[in-house]
Amino acid sequence: MIEEINAVDAAKLKEQDPEVCFLDVREDMELEICRIDGALHIPMGTIPETFEQLPRSATIVVLCHHGMRSMQVAQFLQAQ
Repeated sequence: MIEEINAVDAAKLKEQDPEVCFLDVREDMELEICRIDGALHIPMGTIPETFEQLPRSATIVVLCHHGMRSMQVAQFLQAQ
């Protein structure tokens, strides 16, 4: 199930369940500006080849800059 959450709720979710995986789908150059420590970084364009690396049993929180890429990746992952 895809559910939109804000940053505060994502942080609370991580506190409640340390196994939550933050998946950052931004490009490398965007990480130079801002990053979340501990997030798994896989740029959106490489997700189709690399999504099998993601934990199967964990909740995955997908993030990007504005939310468009993260929604597309979340939809792709759900379809898989």
